[in-house]
Amino acid sequence: VKHPASTKKVLGVLREDIVKLDQRIAETRFLGKYKIETADDLAGRKQYADTQIEVLTDQRKDLRNALKRITRKGNAAEIEATKEKISALTDELIKLRSRSRAHGVLSPAVFHDSVVSFTFSSKIAAK
Repeated sequence: VKHPASTKKVLGVLREDIVKLDQRIAETRFLGKYKIETADDLAGRKQYADTQIEVLTDQRKDLRNALKRITRKGNAAEIEATKEKISALTDELIKLRSRSRAHGVLSPAVFHDSVVSFTFSSKIAAK
């Protein structure tokens, strides 16, 4: 479109409200997706994610050390296989860290409000 219908800029206050609304929507979707109903559920899920991150990080470190040994031997097929395993672990770590950050973003007050609004909207949708 060469000339848009409206070129007005969004006011700063309104922009902040839009960002907060988007954050609340993301939080509500997160809580619904993982069926989190209490703060204990959230804490348990975060602890599980952090434990998985530690385990996968250790596995990746071991694979990187193995890659150094394999590289000295010069076995090309084994080098590629190990690199693929490292890449797969890295992708999984990225996902887990993203989820872990999402857990950390939800404060107890926000968590309570989101659960209440999520429960309320679920009950409305069920009718």
